[in-house]
Amino acid sequence: MTDTSWTSKIWNDSHPSPKHEVLCRHCQARNRVLVSRAAIEPEKFICAQCKQPLFLTPDESFKSLSSRSFEHKLDAGTLRTLRAIPGVSVLLKTLFKQFNERAYLYNLTANAIRCSEDQFPELVHIVDCASSRLDCHFDYNLFFTSMPFSNAFTSGGSEAILCFSTALLNHLDDDELVFVTGHELGHLMSEHMISRLLLEILLSGGLIALPEIARYLSLPIQLALFKWIRCSELTADRAGLLACRNVTTALNCMMKMAAGNDPGVTKRTTLSLPAFVEQAYQLKKQDSDLMDSLISLFFIQRQTHPFIAWRVLELIDWVENGNYFDILSGKYI
Repeated sequence: MTDTSWTSKIWNDSHPSPKHEVLCRHCQARNRVLVSRAAIEPEKFICAQCKQPLFLTPDESFKSLSSRSFEHKLDAGTLRTLRAIPGVSVLLKTLFKQFNERAYLYNLTANAIRCSEDQFPELVHIVDCASSRLDCHFDYNLFFTSMPFSNAFTSGGSEAILCFSTALLNHLDDDELVFVTGHELGHLMSEHMISRLLLEILLSGGLIALPEIARYLSLPIQLALFKWIRCSELTADRAGLLACRNVTTALNCMMKMAAGNDPGVTKRTTLSLPAFVEQAYQLKKQDSDLMDSLISLFFIQRQTHPFIAWRVLELIDWVENGNYFDILSGKYI
């Protein structure tokens, strides 16, 4: 079990909650809200002047929300460079549709279960919920497949392909699955899959033709690719939070990704989100030590996903210091 009550503080005496100024979308009055409360129960906040809701309710959709509104700065720079190359986007989308997209779809149709109104409509509803909240209306193919570990992945360009593992479905509740779905849709909204294809072509196809020593010299490029891919996950986490609109839900999901939520765990203990967040802050302090920083670099340099603790802290930082509440109050690109 996990404690989802807002009274289970993510913010405490060691890490006090800041306040955030929110401009009312109805009357333009300035309101200061306590982040620890607004991050958990945004629907309870009203404007001090006009008494209208400060934030969009969970049932309201963002209208024409651009991924540029929530892209992480370490992700956005690479995306801007790739988008600026003339003709590349159209070419890559064509290649992706004809090869990657078709291959993924064929493989999943052959080995997984396709979801529809006749087959697992509950999961279809969860995906539709996240899509509606983000105003992200892709035609999509939805699958679930047997895997012993929690995982979800997406592919596709013109047509989205989403797949969830049975382990993930066992571990997460519906709200947490909305977060995961929003995360995957965030990849699609930012066209991460298309951009990854270009970088993979540059590395694999381009490097094969190079002499062996040149391949070694290209190592910094390869590591930079992995770093960008990790940073793209931080953008996707933000999309997940915008879909579920509850920080506790998002962080509980990450905690379960780290520890699972199997009966062997739940019958013995209750997972503590505050303790997990404190663990992440302790790791951040350790990273200031040179040796621990080198150890971190050794483990992470060829991973496609950031450490879960890093993702937790990055999401909290976006809520505290970024434009999360601005987007939630209707101000976005």
